[in-house]
Amino acid sequence: AKGVVRSKELAVRKGKAQLILKRMECESKERQKEADIRNLEFRKRLADEALAEAEEDRQKTIIRAPASGLVVLTEDWMGDGRRKLQEGDNVRPQQTICRLPDLSKMIVKIRVGEADAPRVRLDMPVLIRLEAVPNKVFHGRVTNISSLATELSPWEGGTPGKKDFEVVVAVQENNPRIIKPGMTANVEFIEDRIKDALYIPIEAVIDEGGRTYVYVKNGKRYTKVEIKTGKFNDNFVCVKRGLKKGQVIALRDPTKELEVQEAGVSSPAGKQKKEAPPVPGAKKK
Repeated sequence: AKGVVRSKELAVRKGKAQLILKRMECESKERQKEADIRNLEFRKRLADEALAEAEEDRQKTIIRAPASGLVVLTEDWMGDGRRKLQEGDNVRPQQTICRLPDLSKMIVKIRVGEADAPRVRLDMPVLIRLEAVPNKVFHGRVTNISSLATELSPWEGGTPGKKDFEVVVAVQENNPRIIKPGMTANVEFIEDRIKDALYIPIEAVIDEGGRTYVYVKNGKRYTKVEIKTGKFNDNFVCVKRGLKKGQVIALRDPTKELEVQEAGVSSPAGKQKKEAPPVPGAKKK
């Protein structure tokens, strides 16, 4: 009987030990499940934060115009050359995608060479001719002159080693129906105005030995006449003495063959270079 009792006691102790082990195993699994739940909750928080950040970034991709107007897509170098941006193109940080110009305040940007830039000044009057509207002249004034000369890259149409200053001209006549962003304009800077001036085409002037001459028509022949020149630009030169209004002059030396003559002269009055001739016209492309 005692042996049976001891056997049952051993069985009870063994059962208790197995119960403890089973309880510990269950508690371990429970703690693991709790750890897994905490891990999943943590991953969920990270996913929620990533989703919120992605939604914020998505909202930033929606560009809202600050005012109504014309949207102008910019051009940039892409894999297939320089062109306007298209749907599906990859963009980089700080890249300009489009512009919304203020059509009520149009400007013209011109690149002026280093030799001519010192003669350009703020508030200088400018004549503007659009290639799309060649018969109409617009007016403007210089509003800004860059303080640093820059060199355009070859793919921007620049010449290696040639530096220019950017000049901004405000157009006085604002007509959005005629003047459009991106148009090509020819501009002429008005450095000086001369009243009641007699002027002739610069190619008609012949410079010989420091003196200037023109050939004046006299009947069927041309007579060589010495003149005194004044201020000049790329196209015309003022005549102070030697000519009268209405006289007919030759645009070249009629005593020489056309093939042996140079097309015009570099300076009809070299000694008058100090008078600072008007700035020649420049093109904006």
